[in-house]
Amino acid sequence: MAVSSQHRAFIALGSNMGDRVAMIEQACMEMEARGIRIMRTSSLFETAPMYVANQDPFINGVCEVETNMHPIELLDTLQSIEIAMGRRKIVDKGPRVIDLDILLYGEEVFSNERLNIPHKLMLEREFVLRPLCQLIPESIPPSSKDSSCYQSYLDALLPSDPAPQAITPMHTNMPPLNPSNPKRHTHIMAVLNVTPDSFSDGGLHSAADASTLTQTTRYFINNGATIIDIGGESTRPSSDPTTEQDELSRTIPAIKLIRSLPEADHIAISIDTYRASVAQAAVAAGADIINDISAGLMDPEMLPTMARLGKTVILSHMRGTPKTMTKLTDYPSGVIDGVSTELAQRIAAQRLRESGAGASSPIRVWVLRRTKRRISLCFETCSPCVGSERSVTCRGW
Repeated sequence: MAVSSQHRAFIALGSNMGDRVAMIEQACMEMEARGIRIMRTSSLFETAPMYVANQDPFINGVCEVETNMHPIELLDTLQSIEIAMGRRKIVDKGPRVIDLDILLYGEEVFSNERLNIPHKLMLEREFVLRPLCQLIPESIPPSSKDSSCYQSYLDALLPSDPAPQAITPMHTNMPPLNPSNPKRHTHIMAVLNVTPDSFSDGGLHSAADASTLTQTTRYFINNGATIIDIGGESTRPSSDPTTEQDELSRTIPAIKLIRSLPEADHIAISIDTYRASVAQAAVAAGADIINDISAGLMDPEMLPTMARLGKTVILSHMRGTPKTMTKLTDYPSGVIDGVSTELAQRIAAQRLRESGAGASSPIRVWVLRRTKRRISLCFETCSPCVGSERSVTCRGW
């Protein structure tokens, strides 16, 4: 079979042992290291075991890859990754550290004693079809005898109980976010600025004052905060940027201090920065989330750094820079549609997104009240992070 120099394939990812998300992240990095280029990934879904019930739930997803390997060579490479990561097949369809299956290889139909493409069981498995339909819902299987697309096959399946739940990892000691669960709890993010010039708390906290930082952190936790967002640069309208070194010297000691507190063991730490270098240093110091107000627009290295670090990210809607954003308030199609469209364009691989109610979104309360509608226009498997200025009140969320 002739194979082009680069071929598109879809790989199913699964794990139900150990740190399941970390296993899938590691498998993706191993694929990249072996020359299998990951182009897109689905959300991760927690799913009940399908064939052997007496085992832990799985985390499943699908990634689109680009490869120049022949199907059997690709299979050999994926199986070598499984073995290197510790997979030992004891029970057929039983527990596994990592599972990597080739679902599709271009439009090819391939079959031998080791491999069948398309995957023989994919059209009966919700845990495969649901993430696959995030990537190619309207595509038709190469072996299909009719014009039914993958979304049609998914819709035709009997509902599973429990249904697959899209998840977003937080801190190691915290359960993941589950935006599709109607019984999910709302998390409270407390903002801790270690800056001299922020809106409400500028000058109140600094890396040099460990006592006040500790007291404030404990206050946040005792009052229900589950995420603490640390910022080292004021991005108020018309503000001038600080230096990278100043931002690092403000935020990194604060992150290390909070991470050292026993009562913060179950708290996620978010770093509020648009600089890739600061994000990387913050994660090394103990941050779990990267919160970029520019959604990667202010530093071209930010999105690749997010992908490499494998952390949950928050991508905010902002036009221009803090210096210019108050002049960029024209929304010809309306604020809701404008913010939705622009934010959706910035979502490439992210778990949270922030509904900015700030200076370039002039109808602030209306934006917040209609956030639910706006979310439906983006990706339903993401978790909204709704933030507002102190003058704006959120009710009925």
